[in-house]
Amino acid sequence: MAWRIGIDEAGLGPNLGPFVVSAVVWEIPDDAGDADLWSVFPELLTNDPRDALNRLAVADSKALFQPQRGMLDLERSVLSLLGGWGPAVSDLNVLHARLGGACLTESYEPWVAAETHALPREAVIDEIAAFSARFAAAAPSVGWRLHAAISAVVSPREFNRRLVATGNKAEVTSGLHAEVMRTAYAHTVDGPVVVFSDKHGGRNRYGSVLADVFPGEWVDVLAEGAECSRYRVGRATVSFEPRAEHHAVVALASMISKYLRELHMAAFNAYWRRTLLDIKPTQGYPLDAKRFYAHIEPLLSAAGLTKNDVWRNK
Repeated sequence: MAWRIGIDEAGLGPNLGPFVVSAVVWEIPDDAGDADLWSVFPELLTNDPRDALNRLAVADSKALFQPQRGMLDLERSVLSLLGGWGPAVSDLNVLHARLGGACLTESYEPWVAAETHALPREAVIDEIAAFSARFAAAAPSVGWRLHAAISAVVSPREFNRRLVATGNKAEVTSGLHAEVMRTAYAHTVDGPVVVFSDKHGGRNRYGSVLADVFPGEWVDVLAEGAECSRYRVGRATVSFEPRAEHHAVVALASMISKYLRELHMAAFNAYWRRTLLDIKPTQGYPLDAKRFYAHIEPLLSAAGLTKNDVWRNK
């Protein structure tokens, strides 16, 4: 057997809401070569968000989700794929457990902890179940199996704590990527492992990141540059690329990260709108985040919160 891992993030720029890093771990045939999910499941998956053939889109999450369109396409694809290799996801707590191993969201967040948040929010349960059943039926003949999905959902408080400890946002984000990659790699047994990750900003050198992921292993530099940084470490080959969503496994990791973040933002907005009935929801990006925070700041103390609990400093 062989393994393919994709890693991507969501929420790097906003001040409100979590930062999320996700990985998917696929068990694949030894002779899979350059095959990708789109070619392995051509009747079920497409990389075209506007596909008209009743297939699920696996693509850059930015192409699947826009606030004015909602999360239907994103949710249908994520929950169908997870359901093809495991039980159906019925609420946010179940989703957290399914993506467990690195979930850093804390119980102090009442918008998450106080409710179960039933899923799906917009997609149709029967449609998700039908797609999941089709994946389960098709997988044995092609030999591709979603072995694990892992997410780190990092609250503002936890992100700020790490900022204080490191003094550097890039070190915080790379450290979280390393934690998720290490957890994902631990799910593999024997056989070669190929890891694709989106680049961490403009960073080109990842030797220190991989030394943290693979302690005691020699990191062999194959390439380091703007277009690709590639390494061999033990039985793994790890590539960091800009716009890495052209690999389906990275696109799927991007989608899971985005879906989780949007679920948390929906809960965050709903929580504050129960008190501030007319407040416009926010996506958490800097300018609009200031507008939203100015409204909720007077309410923080009564909710047992401080600015550090809701506002990410970088």
